[in-house]
Amino acid sequence: MVSVRNQMSEPLVDILSVRQEYWNRKTVELPSLAQFHKPKGWRRWFWKEETPVLVLRRLSEAEWTDINVRFNDIKLEIAKEMDMLRHLVDKMMEGELMTEKEMKVLHAATVKVMPIYIGMLELMIEEPKMDYESVRLLLDACDKRDKDTLIAFVDMLTTEKMKAAQAIYKEQLQDIKKTEAEMLAKYNG
Repeated sequence: MVSVRNQMSEPLVDILSVRQEYWNRKTVELPSLAQFHKPKGWRRWFWKEETPVLVLRRLSEAEWTDINVRFNDIKLEIAKEMDMLRHLVDKMMEGELMTEKEMKVLHAATVKVMPIYIGMLELMIEEPKMDYESVRLLLDACDKRDKDTLIAFVDMLTTEKMKAAQAIYKEQLQDIKKTEAEMLAKYNG
């Protein structure tokens, strides 16, 4: 048996478990934009309706940092109102009736968050390449269903990132508690 000095006792990264529920590219159909893609001239007789698509990709860590820096002021504004917004969302989820003022507050928060969604979509859309203004126009042209689909992909991506961060945090917290318990046992024992 060969002995290796300073060999790690921990297992190597299991990339298969990392890739669980992890998508790199998605093709999203936008049927509400089909009306803008009809050919003109003699080809329209042979045209079968095709649904336009976007190719979305997962954001890298550098792109997440770019979004955080770019929209830091919006995130700070929303963080100040987070307790009130969380209360209103909980109230809505429980099925309670909301006043007109509460609905206006939720709508205003949605309007504030929209630039972050557009910025994320700008980076996520791989094909066709779009800038911020093009993505904003795209969302304006889509119907409610297609717009909700695109925003759902952004939400899914942020939720997956949050779940991964929470899992890492919980694991690190358990390691800290274990080490703390060992130290207390060692010094108290």
